[in-house]
Amino acid sequence: MERRRHPRFPVSIRVDLMLPERVHYGVSRDLSPGGIFIELPAREVRQLPDLVRLNVRIWTGQVHLSRQLRARVVRRMPDGVALRFPDGDLLTRAAADEVLFYLGVERYNRAVVTEWLESCDREESVA
Repeated sequence: MERRRHPRFPVSIRVDLMLPERVHYGVSRDLSPGGIFIELPAREVRQLPDLVRLNVRIWTGQVHLSRQLRARVVRRMPDGVALRFPDGDLLTRAAADEVLFYLGVERYNRAVVTEWLESCDREESVA
């Protein structure tokens, strides 16, 4: 049974992993207020240090929003890397929340909750 502190949302955005000697370019698979999974080639996954700095850039509908986040590698897989944002890092948490907001995840989340509530109402009316 998976025990996650934050719901994950499928989002596909370009992510730059900023290392002192170079930049690795990846694409997110999912994002939550607590972390992100980034798809990368296996050889690049092996080269990543345990602590990384990310740069994400999204289009808000009016401007490009660029945010930097700090993260720790928690799992390395052949197709990418799972990263966790540090507990207590308010700037990283605010940046992740802002990215989720501009990607419309809040609207997506609201739709999921509304659908669930409606299904509960249907079950009660049948009983």
